[in-house]
Parts: sequence; structure tokens; C-alpha cells
Amino acid sequence: MQFFQTYAENLKKAAELGISDSLIATLSDGSVESAAILQGIVNDNGKSVEDINEKWKGVIGAKDTLAKTMADMQTDFTAKSEAIQAKMDSLVQNMNQEKRQYKMARKP
Repeated sequence: MQFFQTYAENLKKAAELGISDSLIATLSDGSVESAAILQGIVNDNGKSVEDINEKWKGVIGAKDTLAKTMADMQTDFTAKSEAIQAKMDSLVQNMNQEKRQYKMARKP
């Protein structure tokens, strides 16, 4: 019970100190790790808020870049897989000579 009370107080204090809303939201997961980070922010008493917020912006930017890269890779993979499938279908159709052979056998 004391853990969550301190945790809630530290969330409030970190917000009052100026920690970005998105970082506060991320640290609101209730984990021991988040509680420790919040305690460090509160213990610092706002001296590093600007630096913390700037580093958090960098983390968000890197996360967005990674997500875009992963989406691009997936799209490229899907396109290439579809092209391979189409090529395989074409090859199979070209190998299927049943109709041609039937016509040739029926010719006088």
C-alpha cells in the first residue's frame, strides 16, 4: 500500500516539476522500474527536468523512426513475397502443357 501511495505522490510531483506528459504517461505503468525512475526525478528536485525531457524527445523520435523502418520493411517484404508468388504461379501455368498436348494428340 505504501508503495502505491509513494508512487502516486511521485507521479504528481514529477508532473509539477515539469516532466513531459508523455513521459509521465509512460511512467504510470505501476512497475518497480518506473517507481525507481520517478523517485530519482523527485530526489533530483527538478534540477535535470530539462535534460530529461530533451532525452525523452530523442527516445520518442528514435521509437518513431524504428516503427517507420519496420513498417517499410514489412511493406517491402509483402511486395516481394507477392511478386515471387506471381512468378511461381506463372511458371506452374507455363509448365502445365496438358491442353497443348491434348490438342496435338487430336490433330490428324
